[in-house]
Amino acid sequence: MRGMSGVGEGQTSGRRGEHLFKLGIVGTILACVACFTPAAVALLGVLSLAGWAGYLDYVLFPLLALFLLLVGYSFGSDGKRGVRGSSVNTQPKSRIEEG
Repeated sequence: MRGMSGVGEGQTSGRRGEHLFKLGIVGTILACVACFTPAAVALLGVLSLAGWAGYLDYVLFPLLALFLLLVGYSFGSDGKRGVRGSSVNTQPKSRIEEG
C-alpha cells in the first residue's frame, strides 16, 4: 500500500538515504566546528555557562562519531544502491565487452 504522498516503496528508501546523508554531513560539520574551534566555549561564555566548557569533549566527540556513523550508514544502507538511488551493475564484464 502506498503512503499519503503517493511515492512507491523503492523511491522512499532512496530519499530516506539521501536525507540521512545530508543530516550526517551537516551534523558532522557543526560538530567539527564546535570541537576544533573556540566557538562552543565562546557561546557558553556568552550564556554564562563557561563552567561547563570542561565537559564539552565528553559530549562533542561522541556526537561527531555518531554523525560520521550516520554518514557511513546512509552511504551503504541499501546495499546495491547509493545515496541517489542509482543501481550499480554488479555483473562482471565479458571479454567481448572489454575489447
